[in-house]
Amino acid sequence: MAAHLKKRVYEEFSKVVQIPHEEAQAKKLRLSKPSKSAALHVDLCKATNSTDALQYLLQFARKPVEVESVEGVIRILLEHYYKETDNSVRLKIASLLGLLSKTNGFSPDCIVDDAINTLGNEKSHQVLAQLLDTLLVIGSQLPESPAVRLRLIEVACKHLSDTYFGVRNKCLQLLGCLGLVDAPLTKDSNGPSSSSGGARDVQSIISNYFADQDPRVRTAAIKAMLQLHDRGMKIHQIIYDQACRLLSDDYEQVRSAAVQMVWVLSQLYPESIVPIPSSNEEIRLVDDAFGKISHMVSDGSWMVRVQAAKTLRCQLLLMKALQEKLWNVAVPLYLQQNVTATAAAQQILEETYKLEFLYSGLESRQVATIHHVRLQAKALQLILTARTRQGLDLLISSCEKFLQEVESFQRLFLSELPHLQDSFVDKLLELMPRLVSCKPAELVKILQTTLRQSGLLQLRLPEQIHRATATIVEPTGESDNPLKFTSGLVVALDIDATLEHLHDPQNSVKVQVLYPDGQSHVIHPKPGDFRKPGPNRHRLITQVYLSHTAWTEPSQVEVRLLLA
Repeated sequence: MAAHLKKRVYEEFSKVVQIPHEEAQAKKLRLSKPSKSAALHVDLCKATNSTDALQYLLQFARKPVEVESVEGVIRILLEHYYKETDNSVRLKIASLLGLLSKTNGFSPDCIVDDAINTLGNEKSHQVLAQLLDTLLVIGSQLPESPAVRLRLIEVACKHLSDTYFGVRNKCLQLLGCLGLVDAPLTKDSNGPSSSSGGARDVQSIISNYFADQDPRVRTAAIKAMLQLHDRGMKIHQIIYDQACRLLSDDYEQVRSAAVQMVWVLSQLYPESIVPIPSSNEEIRLVDDAFGKISHMVSDGSWMVRVQAAKTLRCQLLLMKALQEKLWNVAVPLYLQQNVTATAAAQQILEETYKLEFLYSGLESRQVATIHHVRLQAKALQLILTARTRQGLDLLISSCEKFLQEVESFQRLFLSELPHLQDSFVDKLLELMPRLVSCKPAELVKILQTTLRQSGLLQLRLPEQIHRATATIVEPTGESDNPLKFTSGLVVALDIDATLEHLHDPQNSVKVQVLYPDGQSHVIHPKPGDFRKPGPNRHRLITQVYLSHTAWTEPSQVEVRLLLA
């Protein structure tokens, strides 16, 4: 059946008035952009199922939102959130709420009540964890609003009893980032973690979860306590005993975090006296901590060994390694010291690369200082190589490579050499004619003497230095629905990441996909995949393709961002 349209014609009587040209006023047309919130509302209304809605949300996430449109868009997302029954769609909405709350120029205080209300009837643990993450973003954006922070702390305490580890983790993270150490929480607001003693501060609440049944929660609790320290709060000395016990935890990430906690407390209470176990003797806390962390350098986990070496600080480990009679001791003791010195040298190298490439705002003199420390670490590595006696050919090539490093330093930092008088590299340059002609054994002996006579240069960082960060927004890793693909074929995975204080990310940032069997692929995003929503901030929106042979059960595929 066809429908015919009829066009009606209306007659209007009109009167024509002639306006002189000089009296006629010019009229201006105002052009306005279509409303982002209206467009999103239309798209979500068109969705006939959860898959469509998720696709519309993914498409919307790739488009920038002007600050004046943010609140309207958030209202539309919240409206759809309450109607949506699919967990994956609600999870994506919760993720978008957090992302939009970070928009430059937008103050999220107008959506605090709405964001908190979403927690009320949420049944999915993964969605709940994402909503708590959004609340953390909101609280971090409102540092001058103690009333908001207190409300969010109470919300975190209320959900600390959740059975899902991800929810407890987010609650602890929220307490660490927003908790007020001098504002006791009442018994009513503590939830199940409250004791009958009444008011308690945030540190005692967090420390309760050092003994949580899930190792991921124990790790999150230690990191939350470290976050309090980073924010300038003095950690109670009573935490030291708990942190020491965690050094023997079965889970390597717990031990790694505990190493950091022990070190922090040793700096806060160095002269405090603690008992030596199974003895009537006592020792200074700083010495006790040093002994315990030194012991962790030989931990069975590579992660813990690296963290222990890192925590002991580059200067402390290097000078300790140089001051021992490392090369004049009995073989069993020598082997243990060699392991310590090797770990120290490797960790120093890693730290120098992080300082050079993960921070923006460094000046030439500071970069020269970093390279100088790196050169000292490589000298220590060369000495250790000589002591392991792995063959003359390896030693000769190592010596040649080191001398090339010294020459490279001279070329790169020629203008900074006047500021490096009496330093390690200054002494090496004086000895260069002798070094290039001597035998490897003599070169190693000279390096050993020069290292012992040289200290580490003081690295003074400028006020405007910024640490480069990268945060993967999508995928969240919290989805209830695993991604499925057929063996040998490919499936597209959307990547959405925020990059802060990165210079030239188009050439320096890559995406790595790590499969369960250890295979990995590195993908170079296209320049057009990078957007710049604000100063010193980039957003990467791209797709990577997953493909692999078959495996027998669901497994984790890891996605990482690499800095080239």
